[in-house]
Amino acid sequence: MKYLLHARTIIKHKWYVFIECCKMGIIWQGVMHDLSKFRPSEFIASAKYWTGKGSPVEAERDAIGYSLAWRYHKGRNRHHWQWWIDPDGWDKDGRVVLNPAPMPMKYIKEMVCDMRGAAKAYGSCEKAYYIKNQREWVLHPDTKQVFEEMLGV
Repeated sequence: MKYLLHARTIIKHKWYVFIECCKMGIIWQGVMHDLSKFRPSEFIASAKYWTGKGSPVEAERDAIGYSLAWRYHKGRNRHHWQWWIDPDGWDKDGRVVLNPAPMPMKYIKEMVCDMRGAAKAYGSCEKAYYIKNQREWVLHPDTKQVFEEMLGV
C-alpha cells in the first residue's frame, strides 16, 4: 500500500509541475519531469521511507545518514541546481570549492515549475522555501538572478 501511495504522491506532483511547465511553454519537459522517480533505484528507496507527512529523502537521510534515491535523482535531472555543480579542488582551509555552471533557461524554468508544483502538491510556499534554504543553494550568479526574478523573490 505504501508503494501505491508514494506513486500517487509522485503523480500528483508531476501533474502540478506539468501545468506550470505548460504555462512556461516547456510542455515536453513537463511530460518528462521526474520520470526517473519511477526507476527502481529511486522509487523503492523513497517508497520505503514514504510517510505522507514529509519528504522520503529527508526520512532516508535521518535513518541512514544519506539518501541514495536523492543521489540518483539529482544526477539524472538537470532542473536541480545540484546537477550544475562542479567540485573544483579545495581552498586554503581544506574545504571543497564548488564551482556552479550557468543553467540553460529551459532548466531554470523547469526548476521554477518544480518548486511551484511541489508547493501546490504538498501545501507549501515556493518563495518561503527558497528564502529559508537559499544560503545552501550554490547557483551561478546569472542563474540566481534569472531564477529569483522568475520566482518573484
